[in-house]
Amino acid sequence: MENFDLIVVGSGPAGEKAAVKAAYFGYKVALIEKYEKFGGAGVQTGTLPSKTLKETALYLSGIYQKGVFGVDKALGRETGVHDFLYRKDVVTEQMHKIVRYNLEKHKVKVFTGTAELLNTIQVKINGDLEQTIEGKKIIIATGSYPYHPPQIPFDNYRIHDSDTILNIKRFPKSICIVGAGVIGCEYATIFAAMGVKTFIVNDRDKILGFLDEAVSDALVEQMKKNNVNILFNNSVEDIQCPEDDEHLIAISLKTGETLKVDMFLFAAGRSGQLKGLNCEGVGLEIGKRETLIVNDKFQTNISNIYAVGDVIGFPALASTSMEQGRIAVTHMFDTEDMDSLADTFPHGIYTIPEVSMVGLTD
Repeated sequence: MENFDLIVVGSGPAGEKAAVKAAYFGYKVALIEKYEKFGGAGVQTGTLPSKTLKETALYLSGIYQKGVFGVDKALGRETGVHDFLYRKDVVTEQMHKIVRYNLEKHKVKVFTGTAELLNTIQVKINGDLEQTIEGKKIIIATGSYPYHPPQIPFDNYRIHDSDTILNIKRFPKSICIVGAGVIGCEYATIFAAMGVKTFIVNDRDKILGFLDEAVSDALVEQMKKNNVNILFNNSVEDIQCPEDDEHLIAISLKTGETLKVDMFLFAAGRSGQLKGLNCEGVGLEIGKRETLIVNDKFQTNISNIYAVGDVIGFPALASTSMEQGRIAVTHMFDTEDMDSLADTFPHGIYTIPEVSMVGLTD
């Protein structure tokens, strides 16, 4: 059995930075990644893909150039979904290679497969070659996955979550998005910029409740100007999705009205990716939405096992997750550099238009 100073599970922003920092300080590090592509949600399904789609939507729609020279920008041919997704695929592939290179450069040993905790120091890797490795310290950085309520009939074709929406085969004529958090608002403004009739169903009277109220209200006004219809204090009661594309999806709302749209996106929350890890089996304390509970050192209730990134919940930002990974390594190996997370951190939300803030509200 091969022994390591540190075993990291997951190659997203948190896992990659933790592994590389420990290796930089001379420790023997293993990283386990279950997918062929590196980078986790930050690279493959979340942060970078949605930001790239936003820039593509701005370019193809010419939304910021309209009226500047008295003419609207027009494409030489009808914009297709291939145009929309092309740059996203280029960016994710390039970033996968950059993450892989960074791990190789720092001599982090990468294993491909799913990880299972056998006890507090041994991790079984279930892949093409089944094997068990041992680590003095373990970091769980497995990220999160889109929450699936049982009443939503996901089919990954017309009814999507925030992962599968990245693989659409055609542009919808209209779309209903449930959830007015960061993901929901970003996708709503992206689709609206591309000329798609867009609805947001939100169970509260505000969007992005963590923002300053004036900033949130200003974004709502801009979204309305860009033809995003926000249905506040509302929720989905039932969804009827026909088997053929010719008929619209019927969405029954709490208020009694029925929305009929071409496509549906559920973007109201994510859960920690703990499936198959055997966390409960080794005694790890689990919180709401399958997240791991940690202290200010990102240490779980088992002293040699740490957790960082989306798997511990809020704020679930790529930049913050990177810092969490570095801080965890500081504490486990006493590197005496970065030992705590900043008290305040900036929010950058890539809606159209973008909004950002840092610190207290007024």
